Amino acid sequence: MLRTHLIICSILLLLSIPIYLLDHYWLKSSGSNWISLDFSKFLITAYLIFLAVYFTISTIAVIKFHNSSLLKIHLITALISLLLIVLGFVLYNKFLDNKYSKNETAKKEERKNYFNDVQLVRWWYVPDAKNPKEIHVDVEVTAAGRFTGYVTGQKDGEHANIIFSSDGEEQRLVKAGEKIHYVFPL
Repeated sequence: MLRTHLIICSILLLLSIPIYLLDHYWLKSSGSNWISLDFSKFLITAYLIFLAVYFTISTIAVIKFHNSSLLKIHLITALISLLLIVLGFVLYNKFLDNKYSKNETAKKEERKNYFNDVQLVRWWYVPDAKNPKEIHVDVEVTAAGRFTGYVTGQKDGEHANIIFSSDGEEQRLVKAGEKIHYVFPL
């Protein structure tokens, strides 16, 4: 029975050669203008992972249940192997999601301390809101440190990105309570 099991495992291992060739030629990377997807080595990697889990479980099952039908053992262990692989991917994905969620929560908590450091006092259009030529902004800084601002705007499908600080510098040192006036040309 163990010899038949090893023959079946050897056949499954030899089957990896045509799967590798299929994977190599069928899933080779193909580029396009917008996005390039590369699924090469996906099929063979998935098959080899399955084989490693399957060989381990089926060998243990053949040794443990040597009186049972070999076909039953291989079918059941194949299903168990697939379930274990799917469960492993789901648990790994949940682990990554949890890790990402904790990192995002930590970033938000760290940024909470800085939410009130810069306050928009007021802003207005010049000459008026119907025909603006400029946007004036008054900002008050409540904590000392380096200051810079970044504004993104859009009108009629055109985007504008502006980095602003007073005196035309990208960053400048500010004192607590300092007020900054900036004009955004439109």
